[in-house]
Amino acid sequence: MSPPRELRLGAGSSIDDLLDQAVAAINRGDRRTATALADHVLAVDHGNTEAEDLLAAPSDGGEIRRLTILYVDLVDSAVLSSHAELDTYGLLVGRYRDVVVDIVTRFDGHIGSPTGEGLLAVFGHPRAHEDDVRRAVLAGLLQQWPAETREHETACAICVLLAAVSPDDGETLQ
Repeated sequence: MSPPRELRLGAGSSIDDLLDQAVAAINRGDRRTATALADHVLAVDHGNTEAEDLLAAPSDGGEIRRLTILYVDLVDSAVLSSHAELDTYGLLVGRYRDVVVDIVTRFDGHIGSPTGEGLLAVFGHPRAHEDDVRRAVLAGLLQQWPAETREHETACAICVLLAAVSPDDGETLQ
């Protein structure tokens, strides 16, 4: 069994750290350092697509960023839509989108088109942070908290609608 990647890379280094350093090197025009860092990643993690992409990146300028994508979807939306009035369902989805947009914005993420039940949040664009992955994970976790920890009005609307459309077989929608 081989040692963990962090040990093979050196103390305090991880593949993500090296890739971040390579991206920063490319963005400041230091292609030589970026290539050396990407090669180092590939020596440890053969076939690492991010390192391969960095080596293949054009050298004609521009900025390279590592983005973190979070997809958030309304659970059981088909069941909800089939059991609720159209206006009630539209209200629920609208409030759900508002909650998701608020949470994503709080962590400095960006939602390009807040329509429908599925929302794609991008962290690292238009503003990049060193901890964009952490921000996305925290935003995703906050979406999972019980409704009572969220905004009271939205929580009540969601709880009432879920109670109203629960199946008759005794199961509860969660």
